[in-house]
Amino acid sequence: MATQAKTAATSEREPGPNREALLESARAMIPALRERGYAVDKERRVADESVAEMLDAGILQMLAPKRFGGSQAGLSTFFDTALLIGQGDGSTAWLFGILGCHHWVLSHFGLEAQQALYGETSHALFPLTFSGKGGSARKVDGGYRVNGEWGFASGIDFSDWVGALAVVEGTDGAETVNLLIPKAQVEVVDNWFVSGMRGTGSREFHVRDLFVPDHLTLSQNLLMVGKTPGAEALPEYRGLRASLHTVLMIATVGASLGLARRAIDEFIEFTKGRVGYGGIDHAARASTQAKIADAMARYDAFHGLMQRHFVDVDLLAESGRTSSAEERLRYRRDAALAVATCADIINTMAGMAGARAQHERSPFQLIQRDINTVRTHVLLDRDDANELYGKHVLGLDLGPVRQ
Repeated sequence: MATQAKTAATSEREPGPNREALLESARAMIPALRERGYAVDKERRVADESVAEMLDAGILQMLAPKRFGGSQAGLSTFFDTALLIGQGDGSTAWLFGILGCHHWVLSHFGLEAQQALYGETSHALFPLTFSGKGGSARKVDGGYRVNGEWGFASGIDFSDWVGALAVVEGTDGAETVNLLIPKAQVEVVDNWFVSGMRGTGSREFHVRDLFVPDHLTLSQNLLMVGKTPGAEALPEYRGLRASLHTVLMIATVGASLGLARRAIDEFIEFTKGRVGYGGIDHAARASTQAKIADAMARYDAFHGLMQRHFVDVDLLAESGRTSSAEERLRYRRDAALAVATCADIINTMAGMAGARAQHERSPFQLIQRDINTVRTHVLLDRDDANELYGKHVLGLDLGPVRQ
C-alpha cells in the first residue's frame, strides 16, 4: 500500500514519534474509527483511511527499528495503543496488533531482509501466519523451495509481502523456518466469511514450488530464543529481548480490552435517560448500577494486570534480560483469562441493553461478534494455557500441549 514514503537513506532516517505523541494520535482516531466500523464490517475490509492515518502518525510502525524510521517503542506503549484503537473498532485494532507486531518480527531478520521490505518507507506490512494447512520448505542451494497453503493472513489486503512458517523437509518437524515472500508471487484466496472481526480480511494464500532466498528466511528455533541475525545487528533495540508469544499476545488482549471498555462506555451512555416498558427508569435501577460497577471493576483489574506484565517485560529488556519460562506462561495464562472476562463483560452489557442492541447500527452487536471471534484464537485457549502453567510449576514435562 502506497503511503507517505521516507526517501532518505537508512542511516539518515529520523526515528518515529515518542510515546506521548503515539498515544495522543491513537486517542484522536477513536471517533472516526467508530463511525467507520459499520462499513468495515459490511465490506470485510478495514478502511483505507484508517491504515493511512495510522501510518502517517507513525502508529502502525512503532515497533520498527529507529534506523528504519520507526519508534522502537516499548511493548507497554504498543499495548496501550492497541487498547485505544480497540475502543474505536475491533478489526482495525486487530490489524494494528498483527501488522504492528510484525515490524518487531522483521527486526529479527538480517538487515538485508529488513532493507528489502522497508525499501524507502518507514513501514513493512505483511501477515505472518503459522496457521492453515501449512507447508514445507526443501533446502536447496541459496535458499528453499516452498509449497503450502496458509490461512488467517490478517492484513493481507494492505501488504506487499506475506510471511509463512514452514516445516523444513527431512527434519521430522523439528526444524521450521519463517519465509518472507512477495505477495505478487502467491495466490490469495478470499475465504474470510465470518461472523466477527470481518474487517481483518484474514484470508488464505497458496504457494506452489516457489524459491525463497536465504536472506528472506529466519529459523523459528532462533526466533523463539531471540538469538537472531537482527538482534545481533541491532544491539540498540533492547525490546528484541522480549519473547515472541508475549509480543503476539498484545494483538489479542489489547484489542479485547479496548472492546470491553467501549461496551461499558456505550452502555452507560445508552442507559442515561433510557425509559423502558411502563416508564421504568433503567438508570435508577440498583441492578443496572451494580452491573456497571462490576463490569468496570473487572475491566480495571485485567487492564491493570496486563499493563503491568508488559511494563515488566520492557524493564527486563532494558536491563538486558528476557522473561523466565514461568513468567511467559503466566502472561499467556492471564491473557486467556483476560479475554474470556472481556467477552463476559461485553455479552453482559449487550444483554442488558435489550433487543435494540441487536440492530445493525447498534455498536453492541458489532462489539459482541468481534469479541466472540477473538476468543477463539489458539493463544487464548484457557485449557491449554492453564495446563501449560500448571505442568510447569509442578515440574512436569510440558509434552505435546499446543504452545
